[in-house]
Amino acid sequence: MRQCIALLLIILIIYPAIASVNQKLTDPTIQGSWEGAIEIMLTELIILVYFTMEDDTLRATIDIPQQMAHNLPLSNLRYENDTVYFELPAGPGLAVFDGARDGDKISGKFSQAGMTGTFYLNRAEVKDEEIEEVPLLYNEEEV
Repeated sequence: MRQCIALLLIILIIYPAIASVNQKLTDPTIQGSWEGAIEIMLTELIILVYFTMEDDTLRATIDIPQQMAHNLPLSNLRYENDTVYFELPAGPGLAVFDGARDGDKISGKFSQAGMTGTFYLNRAEVKDEEIEEVPLLYNEEEV
C-alpha cells in the first residue's frame, strides 16, 4: 500500500514537468520562416532559417545566400521556454547558435572554429504570391 502511495506521489510530482516539456516541444509558434544575420569579425552574413514540425518533432534548415548554401539541415535543435539552440555541421567546424526568442525576434551567441559573434532572426513576413495575368492568345467577343 505504501509503495502505491509513493508511486502515485512520484507520478503527481513528475507528470506536470513532463507535460510542460512536451507542450513546449510541440509549440507551433516558432514554425515558419525567419530571416536575419550572423555578425562576426565585423561582417554580417545573411541567414534564413525555416522551422517546421514533423510528427511532433521540431526540424529546421538554414540558407546562407552569400555562401550559395541552401536548405542545410540543422542538428541538435532545441526550443524550450523561449530558449533556442541549434547547430550546423560545416566544413570549418561546428557552427553553434544559442539564443532566446522574444516574440517575433530571436537573438543570441554564435560560435564556430574558435570565433564568436552574435546572430539575430526576425520572423519573415508572409507575402502572397503575385499572380501574373497571362494575356489571352485569342480575341474575346461577347455574343
